[in-house]
Amino acid sequence: MDFNDSPQRFVLHWKSVALVAGGVIVLLVGVVIVVRFIQGRNEDSDLVDAINRQVVAQVRDECEGVEDETGCRDARMSDAARAQGAGELCEMIDAQEAQDNCYWGLARDLDGKEFCQRISGVQEQARCRDDVHQHLALLSGDVQECEAIEDEARRAGCKKLLGESLNVYTCDEAEDPVVCADLALWKSAHEELDPRVCDQITDERRRDSCLEGVRTMISEQTAEDSDSDGLSDSEEETYGTDSENPDTDGDGYFDGDEVAAGYDPNGPGVLQ
Repeated sequence: MDFNDSPQRFVLHWKSVALVAGGVIVLLVGVVIVVRFIQGRNEDSDLVDAINRQVVAQVRDECEGVEDETGCRDARMSDAARAQGAGELCEMIDAQEAQDNCYWGLARDLDGKEFCQRISGVQEQARCRDDVHQHLALLSGDVQECEAIEDEARRAGCKKLLGESLNVYTCDEAEDPVVCADLALWKSAHEELDPRVCDQITDERRRDSCLEGVRTMISEQTAEDSDSDGLSDSEEETYGTDSENPDTDGDGYFDGDEVAAGYDPNGPGVLQ
């Protein structure tokens, strides 16, 4: 053995130590955050449960001795659920119809279709969803919300209502000046049938709704033939004929037939 050989010491570089320590600290911080988050969720849940128990006790006291005690409790519980936006309170309602009405009310109040799924009947669930879509359509001016309505007649009614509400809309009624400006542009674009006006709308959904509405109106107007003479109203305007008179020049031939044959529908001669 060579006594001149000395055992080599293992040297741990400070950077390695720092990296390991830093990683451990980050991990510990992450664990603390997760634990606190879970504790917070549990505390929130405990608070909600405590409030719900308090509401139930208060409702029970208010309805004690009333002739229809169950009906009283159901009505009071529904009021409390809607006041707090708490679907859990709807679950405590005894009568099925009253419970369904509670969920339906929450769906309307909070524009939350998820509450509709808790209603007992499938048809009632669909009607509830349609309610929410119509309310959102009238609130936002978005025709796509009308399109999402499942009932065909109600879908058409929603579009009609949406058009009427926007036609009577004035900026004085708007709480948000941006919404006001957007809806004013929406109205102007539909009145002028000019999709370029829609491009000025700030909100993307309202802008898309505006463009779709104007294009639909232009398409319908282009295809409309008021006097059934074979020329659309827009073509009547192009040829200078009367859109309310199928035979503008009174020669016994429909305007559309004359144009198709190459003759002038306004008088003698061929089309120039």
